[in-house]
Amino acid sequence: MARDYVDIGSSPSDEDCAQVGSPDYYTRAKAECARFIELIRKTVGEEPPGAHLAVKSNPHDFGTYYEVVCYYQDTDEEAQKYAFRCENDAPAKWDTPAAPVAPLVKGGDEAPAPATQKRAPVKVCDSCLECAADQGIEDRESQEMVMVELGADLEDHICDAVEAPGTVKGCACHCRRR
Repeated sequence: MARDYVDIGSSPSDEDCAQVGSPDYYTRAKAECARFIELIRKTVGEEPPGAHLAVKSNPHDFGTYYEVVCYYQDTDEEAQKYAFRCENDAPAKWDTPAAPVAPLVKGGDEAPAPATQKRAPVKVCDSCLECAADQGIEDRESQEMVMVELGADLEDHICDAVEAPGTVKGCACHCRRR
């Protein structure tokens, strides 16, 4: 069983994105990609088994650049269809309204859209959420996701769980793993 991937881009196709070599590129690009992954999931749906949205680094003459890819098992028809659906149906704008999405099922038939799925609540402290907001990530769910996955890579910030232990019941930000 081999794994392949499709390139989706670093941000919606009709939007500006962080440019390699610009100040704070690494921080901005990783946050932008994480936000784009969340937007793709809201638009296309969650990944099925055998597929996974991720941020991939790529070498370039001007430095490493980052973009969103969908890895998939090439022997899994459902995973492959999801990957190409992400490539074709990724939103072109940041403010694209998320429409109800009918998930792909084996055989290519579409099933009725399930009820909205809620993610388990994530506890990220206010200082870490503020760091994500400073990166231009507006909604709380996306802020939490960015900090859980990329908090250690974002600008230095002081986590409430570190600054004032005992006042916060922990923080799931990746900065805690530095």
